[in-house]
Amino acid sequence: MKNAAGAFAVVRVDAGQSNEIDRISVKEIVWTLHHAEEEVARLNDLNAAKGAVYFWTPARVVNRSG
Repeated sequence: MKNAAGAFAVVRVDAGQSNEIDRISVKEIVWTLHHAEEEVARLNDLNAAKGAVYFWTPARVVNRSG
């Protein structure tokens, strides 16, 4: 794809009262797998008691303006 770069999305999943998915949000997009893995580990440690789970997934950043 023209004007596209590989990246990694750090994603947060919040569970509701019955452990069903309540909300999914993208926390940030990072350029390296190493950064994504470190951020996911840090956030999972920080928010373990809050019922939030973080993971990373490959993503594309697309520049459609040029």
